[in-house]
Amino acid sequence: MPEQFVSGKIQRNKVTAFGKSSRLYCHIAVELLEVLSVENLEYVDLPTRMDMSNIQNYMECTTGSRSVPNLFIGETCISGYDNLNALNDSGELVPRLKRIGAL
Repeated sequence: MPEQFVSGKIQRNKVTAFGKSSRLYCHIAVELLEVLSVENLEYVDLPTRMDMSNIQNYMECTTGSRSVPNLFIGETCISGYDNLNALNDSGELVPRLKRIGAL
């Protein structure tokens, strides 16, 4: 069930990125998080899962978006790369990552 899979991946002290390895912005988002040395980062490559469509449908119902990357800082969905980059540019990303213990 996609609900159980997704909720098992999202944790308060972890950064989770749901993506597709074929999508450029998924790579760029993960690279930004790696450059910041995020310690508890998990990348879920959706095409490797038989239930990819069900997961994306579930994400759309819960977050409003089925697009990738779909990023969570702790239990908070920040949506995609544009929002991640905006948080970084505004100086808000590092404090958020520190608050959840990912830095």
